[in-house]
Amino acid sequence: MQLAELSAKIQVKFNQFSQRYTRGLNRPLQKFIHQMLFGILKGGKVQLNSVARGLQEGKLLKKTAERLGRHLGAGVYGRTY
Repeated sequence: MQLAELSAKIQVKFNQFSQRYTRGLNRPLQKFIHQMLFGILKGGKVQLNSVARGLQEGKLLKKTAERLGRHLGAGVYGRTY
């Protein structure tokens, strides 16, 4: 099995996992939880900077960490963006 095929299968499984546990939540919250889980898995730590670095968004690391922090501050039942 090629590495690209394996990577694609893992991404599909991760997306299915994420969707299963965020069903019923609004879209911004679903996306936030998906990004946090992915960033934690890839970054290996739960610190916001490590999570943001794991996301590799191509934006400034500081801006990504600030966005994640805003969503954390809003809480599960807090504001929606």
